[in-house]
Amino acid sequence: MIHNSQKVSQISSSHRLIELTSQIRHRLNFIPFSNSLFISQEFFLNEVLKKIIDKTELIFQNRFQSIIKRIERVSNRNKYDSIIEVLYDNDLFKNSMAFNTRSFIIHNIKECIKYNGFLNLIIPIFSRKPLSPIKNQGTNPDLGEIYSLIRFYSLAKLITEISGIKCRVSILSDGNKYRRACLTPLEIINNYQNSLRFWIDKLELSEYVSLFDYEEWIKRDQCWMEERSSMYRKKYDDLSLKYDKFFDFWDLNKIKYINIDLEWKQLCYTFFLIITSVNYESIFNQKFINDVYFNKDIQNFYISFISSLDMNIKDITNSHLFRYELIGDFYFNKEDIVSTMRKEAWEASKRYVSISLVDREIDTLFLEKNYFLKCTIHRKEKEFNFISTSKKDYCRTAQHSVAGLDNNLNLM
Repeated sequence: MIHNSQKVSQISSSHRLIELTSQIRHRLNFIPFSNSLFISQEFFLNEVLKKIIDKTELIFQNRFQSIIKRIERVSNRNKYDSIIEVLYDNDLFKNSMAFNTRSFIIHNIKECIKYNGFLNLIIPIFSRKPLSPIKNQGTNPDLGEIYSLIRFYSLAKLITEISGIKCRVSILSDGNKYRRACLTPLEIINNYQNSLRFWIDKLELSEYVSLFDYEEWIKRDQCWMEERSSMYRKKYDDLSLKYDKFFDFWDLNKIKYINIDLEWKQLCYTFFLIITSVNYESIFNQKFINDVYFNKDIQNFYISFISSLDMNIKDITNSHLFRYELIGDFYFNKEDIVSTMRKEAWEASKRYVSISLVDREIDTLFLEKNYFLKCTIHRKEKEFNFISTSKKDYCRTAQHSVAGLDNNLNLM
């Protein structure tokens, strides 16, 4: 059975980003790469990435030694104990035995190996880089995704070497699943996935890591796909009928204090998270990507929009956030644009929740059949919370941020 916690839609938090946006205000860079130094491809591959790989290998070698020492203290141990020790290593995962019992894990491992011939860890991640001037400066993978790919590789290699059981990580890139919610252009999704595959091949990670498009991976017969689409539309219609009347785009503060039920809370939570990931037709309007990221008026209006979430629409009229010198011609219909953007984000949150809940309800990932061990970035029962970035930033994903390196080559 799929546990109730697995049926709850989850999305990476944007609350910290909203707060940060209010602090930085209109200080983003509008001139492409004006504060950048260009380096050669050879230097990036042979110096920067090589050092990242070497450092990651050292981290996992240390984990190998620590896990071996813990295993040696277990009496009557077997190869499954080795895998469990990896899954509950605090430097690699954020798991709890309260969520998954030892007997449950061993049963799932055995069933998974019986079905696949190896231990297959699946993780839905890497949907896309959203069109968001405050989250990134482009829609291609950066150091964050590359580092995560290296960590996936190192994890599968560690489990293989420590248990003697072949392990692989299957990344389910779910951009085409959620583009229905955020309306991200298909070209961005495809380029993002192709770039990830490029790095898997370039860094020779394919022995332990594979990347699949989520929609292709779950595809079954036509009747099933049509039923899924029908269920999604019904869920969306039900959510709209039940909750639209409570959504007040004029004053978003009101929705925070309305307590209807768990589904409403989930919608409101998703609204404030997805608001920095929506492809807003109101201001982007099918513009070229460079315009989204380096057009001064668009960037400033986007920042003002995020910074004004606690404002009533009528207060926007005279707000310093929406001065003409900041937002240009957007000034003349700023109230209408902000209202429309809030409605776009509300629609996106309903679509997102509908998609997530339906896919969990019909078990698109075959979780009930135990064909795989599912990893996640949001800890839930019967799933394993892998740290795909850094221990400090374990709840964040590369797709919703930009990664950099400090002077000691630590990921930031």
